[in-house]
Amino acid sequence: MNRIFFLIGLVVSIFALDQATKIWAASHITNTIEVTSFFNLVLTLNRGVSFAMFTATHAYGVYLLIGLTSLLSLLVLYLVITSKEFFDKFAFSMIFAGAIGNLFDRIRLGGVIDFLDFHIMGHHWPAFNVADSAICIGVGLLFFNQFIVKKNQHV
Repeated sequence: MNRIFFLIGLVVSIFALDQATKIWAASHITNTIEVTSFFNLVLTLNRGVSFAMFTATHAYGVYLLIGLTSLLSLLVLYLVITSKEFFDKFAFSMIFAGAIGNLFDRIRLGGVIDFLDFHIMGHHWPAFNVADSAICIGVGLLFFNQFIVKKNQHV
């Protein structure tokens, strides 16, 4: 039971941090803010999916992305609930939190607020946010568990 409350707290915390940082970014970033030689804060509204692919310029496209994101979020929630291992539940919870953080933006704004901009020698990684980070970390944990931990257990 404590693990369930932990996972709920994790999801709520990631969602709250994501939304708080997006609100801060939307109200404080007007131009590019150079933080370091490799990191800027920039305000963008991503109307597409990952890395602005499949940008939705028509209202139907926005509704389609909201529908797809909703379905994928429900699938991930199902995986949180049905996974046998706590490690997998943890990873899927991070993915779920990120997905609903971005879904909330998409419903509210028609796109997702991105503001973290890493770059090296003039090459920029696409801007992202806390929700995107949670999704990537969750996926990375799943890969680590599946291909490193479990593979070594069978050796």
